[in-house]
Amino acid sequence: MNKVMYLFLLIATLAFGQVPKKNSVYVSVKSFGAKGDGKTDDKLAIQAAIDVNAHVYFPDGIYIVNDELIIDKKITVLGSKNAKIIKNFTAPNTALLKCRNSDIEISGLKIEGITQSKFVQNEYSIHVVGNASNNYTRIRILNNTISEIGHGAICVEYCKDFLISGNRISNINSTGIEVLSSEKGIITRNTVRDIITGSAGTAYGIIMSLRLCDIDLPSKNIAVKNNVVDNVPLWEGIDTHAGQDIQIIGNTILNCAYGINASKCNNNSSMVPQNIIISNNIIKKGTVKTPGRGIGSGGSSSMYAGNIVVSNNTIDGYGIDNNSEGAIMFYSTKKLQIRANTITNSLSSGINIQNRNEDYLVSKNKIRKINKGTTNAAGIIIRNEGQSGIVQDNYVDADKELGMMVYGKGSNYFKNNTFLAGKGKYKGAEHVKGLELIELSAKDLPPIDAHSVATFTINVNAAREGDKVSVSIEKKIAYISVEGYVSATNVITIKVENNSGKKIDLPLMKYTVKVTKL
Repeated sequence: MNKVMYLFLLIATLAFGQVPKKNSVYVSVKSFGAKGDGKTDDKLAIQAAIDVNAHVYFPDGIYIVNDELIIDKKITVLGSKNAKIIKNFTAPNTALLKCRNSDIEISGLKIEGITQSKFVQNEYSIHVVGNASNNYTRIRILNNTISEIGHGAICVEYCKDFLISGNRISNINSTGIEVLSSEKGIITRNTVRDIITGSAGTAYGIIMSLRLCDIDLPSKNIAVKNNVVDNVPLWEGIDTHAGQDIQIIGNTILNCAYGINASKCNNNSSMVPQNIIISNNIIKKGTVKTPGRGIGSGGSSSMYAGNIVVSNNTIDGYGIDNNSEGAIMFYSTKKLQIRANTITNSLSSGINIQNRNEDYLVSKNKIRKINKGTTNAAGIIIRNEGQSGIVQDNYVDADKELGMMVYGKGSNYFKNNTFLAGKGKYKGAEHVKGLELIELSAKDLPPIDAHSVATFTINVNAAREGDKVSVSIEKKIAYISVEGYVSATNVITIKVENNSGKKIDLPLMKYTVKVTKL
């Protein structure tokens, strides 16, 4: 069979579940004695087909499998539209298809387990098991339907050049798609739903991680694009532990306690996320009762996460009732960028720069409606002292809450932001540089003698000695000059000087006072 015909048959099978033609390279498992009757254990027959053929096909039927199927050779395995494989056994460290070779493609299978209701450590439907000295390459897992598994639907471990695409995964105890110590992969157009948190304690729709912290290698150079993750109610939609050069782009994440997480391996580890792009994702809390952050996390106590870019995401409904979380929250980072995200309906904070963040940029984000719990709430929070970065060109409509809060001293520059806030624009502005505090005042002064000065004071919250003060009036008057300075904490003294040779009786005038934090 020529290459063109082979590709045609492959595409037809993937798209429509058609049976390969009689003269195709595919061999039916029924040719090796598999019954597909929903009663007989077909394990031995299927294993025999796998052992001696490079292209194995499951025609219509229900195949009971009572033990692992081992794939240790180059192979393509395809399933028809109406074929189902029942993983009729459960045990830790097992898989329906345990793969130990390069050049493996598994496509169009429907796999159903029996153990979704309880967690079974390292039980998978498809598990590609490499190791540090033997990375498997050219792995393709495409268009499979997988459900009712005790740990994870798909796991690739120590693999290079892999594609996981078009799979439909549901009702899994802990993890939908798990990538461990692997690189140069694409995870795209998968749908992962209903991942529960059993006795595992954690759950993930899609995760890129490593099995043993500070021992195994991190996952790297992986693109996670255009997937749907729905209903991980107690944990995370998409996660990377210590991933490097990871792109998480264009995904839809619904009804997950945490949306997207990029975190350290553990609290003291030197293995932290590096060069992460999180962009153009839609993340909605939905029905989750106890949400955390929509996007976030960071490095460890000993190592900064580096070069994380969070841009153009839409996030609705995240944060917890102590303003330590937020729709976006990061800690322990260098060169973090949070740009052009749209955030709505957050609890306590929209963007939260938590602690130990250096050289961050928060720019051109739109934040609307901050909901207050039992603590103060604000659109943007700089949570702890000693941080450095720029907050500029953001639009914050915090509804009834604060526009921004800054806790403690640091090198935090605020520039050209718009804050609309019912409770007040600022709290902790004395700890900010570059912020412009603007107050309006109307004053009717008594007549000012020739070459004399009249003064009055206004209160500007967070004004401190050393701040730059500029004062303007609504209508310029000949021989009258106006200036201001910080005369005490929160107090601006305004000087109105008559430079003419005669007394001047000024009309009621409006003064605009701008204090720039230096």
